[in-house]
Amino acid sequence: IIDDWEGGAPRESRGTISLQAGQPYSIIVEYFENIRGAELRLEWSSPSVIREIIGPEHFFLPNTEATSESQTNEIIRILPLGDSITQGNIETNSYRRPLWFMLEEAGYEVDFVGSTTSNFEGNAPNLDFDVDHEGHWGWRSDEILAELPTWLEDYTPDFALIHLGTNDIFQGVSNETVLANLSQIVAILREDNSSVTILIAQLIPHTRGDHPSLKAFNEELTPWADSLTNSDSVIIVVDQASGFDPTVDTYDGVHPNESGDEKMAIVWFQALSDILP
Repeated sequence: IIDDWEGGAPRESRGTISLQAGQPYSIIVEYFENIRGAELRLEWSSPSVIREIIGPEHFFLPNTEATSESQTNEIIRILPLGDSITQGNIETNSYRRPLWFMLEEAGYEVDFVGSTTSNFEGNAPNLDFDVDHEGHWGWRSDEILAELPTWLEDYTPDFALIHLGTNDIFQGVSNETVLANLSQIVAILREDNSSVTILIAQLIPHTRGDHPSLKAFNEELTPWADSLTNSDSVIIVVDQASGFDPTVDTYDGVHPNESGDEKMAIVWFQALSDILP
């Protein structure tokens, strides 16, 4: 067993094993990659053989057929739904870009859906991902609710990622009203697709006033979701609040910077990984 890890730099690890001539052997390689673009190369040598690279034709990936069939033959339509935190601006990609690459690298064939492709005041800094979304800068839950039926005329999501309610809290809308609006949003999504899976985020913290309302809203989400979930259309509460530091992970106390986007993407991805086919 060679157990060796060091991040951030090229590294060569070596080990020696004793083999009996004429006997077949299986070599198990467990390889973990946490950055995009990393490479793995295996080489072998014996006292009588010059060092050679083991070609990919000799590799067998367990469960490849089963996982690739479910992940490549079925396009998964995901709706990122929310306000500015979902949309991003001309200097931030939002969580959508890192999430897209995480899903792609995990082997899922994903289609982000939505009526808009731009960020606030222009395009995202990077356009190398699926930019469709339903994030609307400054919008409250009632404004999203009013437009959602029209948007859904053009697409039908399998999964909805909802981070919504921050602007309501800023503008003094009661948590009861926000949850009522979210209930209607859920009903509209289910009318479009009776088996839609809805992931609702506990809101990321901010440095503006009225923290008690946000904390109370996040606490009320779980019983709200439990009251509406059913066997056909599950509602999952996703904890985007824990571990998110607005003094570090935002550029203005409210909107995520690159580290904030990455944190949100990881949380969304972990939640999706538990339920995606």
